[in-house]
Amino acid sequence: MLNLIKNEMIKTFSTKKMYVFYGIIIVFCLLIALTVILQPGEIIAKPSGQAFPLILLKALIGQIFPMFIIIIAVDMITNEYRNGTFKLPLLHPVSRRKYILSKILSITALIVSLLGFTLISSYIIGTIFFGWGDGVMIDGNLYQSIEGIFKMLTYYGISIAPLAAFSMLAVVLALTFSNTGIAVGLSIGLLLALDVAKQLFPELGFYIINSTFYAFESLFNSNLYDVAVSQVLITLIYAFISLIISDIIIKNKEILY
Repeated sequence: MLNLIKNEMIKTFSTKKMYVFYGIIIVFCLLIALTVILQPGEIIAKPSGQAFPLILLKALIGQIFPMFIIIIAVDMITNEYRNGTFKLPLLHPVSRRKYILSKILSITALIVSLLGFTLISSYIIGTIFFGWGDGVMIDGNLYQSIEGIFKMLTYYGISIAPLAAFSMLAVVLALTFSNTGIAVGLSIGLLLALDVAKQLFPELGFYIINSTFYAFESLFNSNLYDVAVSQVLITLIYAFISLIISDIIIKNKEILY
């Protein structure tokens, strides 16, 4: 399993895809920082460098990160199938279930990479533009230095699970269609459709995976305990169902394109 994950990491970073994503993240950091600076203080309060990572997380987690994840997940599945390399790991003593699990774990590792890069970049850029500051204000409480950093690490860490659960939906579509364009298009369409559904049917919001992207806002808020529990359960349900469907598809999939 570890060798499979290692191979996926090598293949992914041997392309320019992740570096392009890192570049886009830096561009967003700069654009958001410049937007805040150019706005009058009475419209947008100037954040500190310690608060800037939270601003970036809220700005990117709704659509930008999911789109990155769609491209990563679909590319990891469909390109192998199209290039005929899908069958190579299966020629060794590797079960199809272990094969798809290695893909999901690899995607999760790449999600950690994206979040980690965003956290570090936003701290650096935020501090350059706004200074380190006195701390970060969350739910009326001021968290300073080490406390604030730990809080940011926790928020970013919590975000891994819902993004990984969403990536499994993209894996299901990639396994189903085996065509990069179709799978990416359908995955992005699904993301946008879920966003619209969340707006049109607020009562169904808790049951839509997109709502769990913001679980970091409720998990440590005692007033939102019920919301936090619902978001955790929904994340686990989406992940479990997607994993079961992926396992069924991979067991019945032809290994030749």
